[in-house]
Amino acid sequence: MSGALLKLQLLRTDSPLFTARGSESINFLSQVAYISSFPSENPALSSLIIPPSIKDINHLLYLASNDLEGNRAEGSPSIKRTASSDFAAKIFPILENARISSVKTALPFWKMPISLLPEGIEFSAIGYLKGATITQIVLSEKKSHSPSQETIKGMVKKEKGILYFTSDGKKYLTESITPIYSEEILHFAVNIDKASLETAQSGKDLLLKVKTKLQGQTLEGIISWDALEVESCKPVTTFTSHPPINPLWTYSTQKSAESAASLLPVNYQRESGILLPKGFQDNGVLIGDRGYLAYTASSASSIQEQRLPIYIAGFYDPGIMSVGNKCLLAPREITRAINAASTSHSFDKIALNGMQVWFSDLSKTESLKKEIQTAFEENGIDSYWEVSSYKDYDFAKELLQQFQSDKYLFSLIAIIIITVACCNIISLLVLLVNDKKKEIGILLSMGAKPQSIALIFGSCGVVMGTLGCIIGCLAAYLTMHNIDGLVHLLSSMQGHDAFSAVFYGSSLPSTLSPSSVFFVIVSTPILALIAGLIPAIKACGLKPSSILRSE
Repeated sequence: MSGALLKLQLLRTDSPLFTARGSESINFLSQVAYISSFPSENPALSSLIIPPSIKDINHLLYLASNDLEGNRAEGSPSIKRTASSDFAAKIFPILENARISSVKTALPFWKMPISLLPEGIEFSAIGYLKGATITQIVLSEKKSHSPSQETIKGMVKKEKGILYFTSDGKKYLTESITPIYSEEILHFAVNIDKASLETAQSGKDLLLKVKTKLQGQTLEGIISWDALEVESCKPVTTFTSHPPINPLWTYSTQKSAESAASLLPVNYQRESGILLPKGFQDNGVLIGDRGYLAYTASSASSIQEQRLPIYIAGFYDPGIMSVGNKCLLAPREITRAINAASTSHSFDKIALNGMQVWFSDLSKTESLKKEIQTAFEENGIDSYWEVSSYKDYDFAKELLQQFQSDKYLFSLIAIIIITVACCNIISLLVLLVNDKKKEIGILLSMGAKPQSIALIFGSCGVVMGTLGCIIGCLAAYLTMHNIDGLVHLLSSMQGHDAFSAVFYGSSLPSTLSPSSVFFVIVSTPILALIAGLIPAIKACGLKPSSILRSE
C-alpha cells in the first residue's frame, strides 16, 4: 500500500461520435489517495468490479478519435485528433469486446443515407422549397408543421434510386444531392462489418449493417457510423483464456471455479489501467479518462516530483468501509515504485509488504491463521512475521463485530419464531386430541395399541411441518426472485430508498443459500415431530372406559 496525488484530465464533448460539431472541454480532478496493489489472485474481486456502462463505451469510442497532448506537462493539455494510421488500433479493442447490439441517432434531424429507403414505399414528409426546387426533405408524420411559402407537406418515394416528392398531386423531382433527414430519433439493430473495422482510418469508415422501423416500414442496409451512439451492448468482462485483443476495461480469466484471475489492461499509449471506487463514477469520471499519479522522490541534492501515467480501467464497489472510498487499486509495480522512492506517506509495515492468502470459506479464518502461525514457528521464522486476518483490521473490527451482533440478533428472532410455530402445532394437536376423544376411545376398545394412536398424531405434526416447509420455501423463492420489485414498492411507499446503496450495495442478494434450504428441509419435519410428541403422549394416556363414560 502507498499514497500519492491522483490527477485526472476529463475530456468531454457534447457532439455526436466521430463528428467535429459541438464544443469540447477539459476538466481536472485532483485528490490525495491511498494506492493498494491490485489483488489479481483474489477469486472474489471480479464480483466487486462494476461492468462498463453504455456511457463508458461511448466515451471510449470518442477517445478513440480524440486525444490529449501534453497531459503530464505543466499547464493545460491540448486536444488533438487521432492520426488516421492509429485509429484502427485504438478502436479495435473496444468494438471487438463490447458486443454492440443496437445504436441510435444522437440528435434529431439525422441525415439519412438514401440507400436506407426501400424502393417503391411512400413516406410522409415535408419538403423545403426554394423556388420550384426541393432543397431538402424531412421525414415526419407530425401535423404541427403547417405549410408555408418555404415548406410543403407530401409523400416521398424512391424509384430506381431517385427520390420523388409528391404534394397535392404535383410531382417534384429531387436532385441527387438533396439531403433527407429523419425528424425522430431512430433506433437501429446493428452488426459491425469486421472488414471495415480492421482498415478504418476514421469513424465514418466504419460500416454498419442496420435495421429499423420508420412510419411502420422496415429500413435496412449498410451505412457509415455518422452521428450515431451506442444504445445497448454487452461488454465482455470474463474470458476462458487470455484474449488476443485485450479490452480497455478490467477483465478476468476463468478456466474453472478454482482458477480465476482479474487483470488490469494497458491502453494504446502504454499507460497502466487503475481501478477506482465507484464514488468517482458517481462524480462523473468515466472509463478511459487519463491522468497521472504524482509523488515525491529524494535525489542527492533535492526532492523532485515524479509522475506515473495512468488511465481509468474501471470501478469497484468498496462497500461501507470509509477507507475504501479513497483507495484506488493499481498494478504492483506502481505501488512498489512509489514505496521505494517516496517518504511522504507512512503506513503500517504489514500494509507495505506481505503475503495475502485468499480462501472462500471465511469460517476457517481463525483455524488457517493458527495453522500458518504454527508453520512459521516450526520453521523458526515466526519472529519475522505477523499473521493478521481481516478481523484484525482497525477500520473493520468494530463493523464486523456489529455484523456478528446482528447475526446473533436475527438468530434469536428466528428461534423465537420457530418456538411460536412449534407451540402452534402443539396447541392445534392438543385441540385435535380433545376433539377426537370419542374416536380414540372406540379405537382403543377395539384393540388399537396406544403406540398406533400416538403415531397418528405424531404423523399429523410431521405432515403440517412438511407442508409449512414447502409453502415457506416457495414463498422465499418467489420473494427472492422478485426482490427488486418489492424493494421498488417499499421505496415508493416510503418516498426514499428502502435499502441504501451505501450499506447494501447496488442490489440485494437474489439467490437462496443451498445450505440454508437444506437445513430448513431437514430440521422442520424433525421439529414438527418433536412438537407433535406432547399431544401424542397425551393421546396414549387416555383410558377407553373414562372416555366412553364421559361421552
